[in-house]
Amino acid sequence: MCAMYFCAGCQRAHKKPRMSAGHEFVSVDKALKGKMKASVVYCKDHPPLEINTYCHTDKQAICLECHFDFHKEHKVDKLVNVVKGFKEKISVLANKVSCLFSFLLSFFFFFLFQSLFYNIRFDE
Repeated sequence: MCAMYFCAGCQRAHKKPRMSAGHEFVSVDKALKGKMKASVVYCKDHPPLEINTYCHTDKQAICLECHFDFHKEHKVDKLVNVVKGFKEKISVLANKVSCLFSFLLSFFFFFLFQSLFYNIRFDE
């Protein structure tokens, strides 16, 4: 509902206020695979209109009427195209974090075993 990413601790904190107590959270895997429920979000300035455009200049999602009223000279794109691009960027970043974590973990274990090996040899 909020279209934000939360760690487990922030999810618990987000559920505490009455306003957001009913919010659902979707795993990153489901979000990247596009298995989230599609929901229609309507413009607060033009309530009958669906938000379906993204203004790159102001970095905000807008409706078509807002585009013509307030964002006429701005660079805009279809929201689905922008979301697809964001998903691809998130996927690339998630892979980089995963690779970095694996590298650091193997680096840690390498030095842990090295120190254990040398401690055993020096004790003999």
